[in-house]
Amino acid sequence: MFVGSELGAMIARFYTQIYQDDISHIVMVNPLVETLFDEDSGLWNKFWYENLLPKWYSYAIGSIIGLNRFLIMSNFLKPQINSDSMPQNITNRQKFLMSNPKHLFSLVDEFINLNETFDQMKLIWSIKQFPQNVSITILTGKNDDMFVSSDLFEADSNRLNSLKNVN
Repeated sequence: MFVGSELGAMIARFYTQIYQDDISHIVMVNPLVETLFDEDSGLWNKFWYENLLPKWYSYAIGSIIGLNRFLIMSNFLKPQINSDSMPQNITNRQKFLMSNPKHLFSLVDEFINLNETFDQMKLIWSIKQFPQNVSITILTGKNDDMFVSSDLFEADSNRLNSLKNVN
């Protein structure tokens, strides 16, 4: 079994297509799909490059100059995943990562290069069908607390249904 969330779900699909005899089931949580930027009149593309990427790039710059650490200590910048029941070690880890330039710039690089990842997935789909012996479970929510507004996930329903139909 292979489990992946968002971009990790795409990696799970890719791995499954290459090593189909090693995987019997994949679980995808809020999966990204390779046609994400091709549909919905550019809604996802606009969100990704005009909202998400600038936000994380500003966090990366802030981490270099120490601004993030100051904002975290001042309680102006809070961890992305936050609740009263959150264990302190997880909150502390998030604070550390929000102050770590290497971590944040690697995230920005991944966001910037997502189109290349999508192109690679389109290529493998054109070369090889998804294995029929692998079952798929897709878990989604109305929204993703960390990044995405619910209208973007609702716009995803047709794409997610196409994933269900590969098997």
